[in-house]
Amino acid sequence: MLALAIPVDIDPRGNSIIETNAGRELTAPRWPQDSEFQLVAFRPSGKTCQVVWTEQLAEDIGKVLEFAR
Repeated sequence: MLALAIPVDIDPRGNSIIETNAGRELTAPRWPQDSEFQLVAFRPSGKTCQVVWTEQLAEDIGKVLEFAR
């Protein structure tokens, strides 16, 4: 799943705890500390997420559109 998220806390290991726009709390080990919000990817049953860089997402979408021609 993809969702927008904001940091809300830090766990004992120093990882950011984030809350998604759907109200879900997850651990984000590589959350950029200078960021107010990010796009994250996670499994519906997961407890952690990965930050999705919008530049990389846009590049991937562009590649898919090229292949679809």
